[in-house]
Amino acid sequence: MASEKDSDTPKLADESNPLVSPPTSFKEFLFHSMNYDLWLGVLIVLITIPIALLVPENALESGSGLLIVLGVVRLIIGTIFLLLIPGYAIFTILWPTKEKEDLTRYGLAFGLSLAVIPILGLILNFTPSGLTLISILTTVAAFTSVVLCIAFYRRFQKTCQKE
Repeated sequence: MASEKDSDTPKLADESNPLVSPPTSFKEFLFHSMNYDLWLGVLIVLITIPIALLVPENALESGSGLLIVLGVVRLIIGTIFLLLIPGYAIFTILWPTKEKEDLTRYGLAFGLSLAVIPILGLILNFTPSGLTLISILTTVAAFTSVVLCIAFYRRFQKTCQKE
């Protein structure tokens, strides 16, 4: 049973399987199927920005059915954006290969996000803009984007380059 699960996941440096060739450049690596998790993080960051800015904050309390649905979507996407994606990106920098189980990765990502987001909020509190929706959104999006870029590069270093 375990061997069937292992055979389904492609390995980059597997000499026994000549059909799976490792990417030779960083550009090839970016679009390799092993990076779906990081691309999902990028997608969530890009989706969160317009949803948070366009859907009103009181959408859940309004009587309109469409606004309630959009309010629920805003709540779910915003929660993932704040409580999972920044920590997952940091976790991927620290452990670029997927050697840990998914539940462990997500649990540690949640914990890292809980550690980082209050620090960003504390820094924002002492800026002239203060704690507003736009300042929080841009700061967390910028931080997460930078950390995701570093995570892509770290994974490229760890999996594709020979030591």
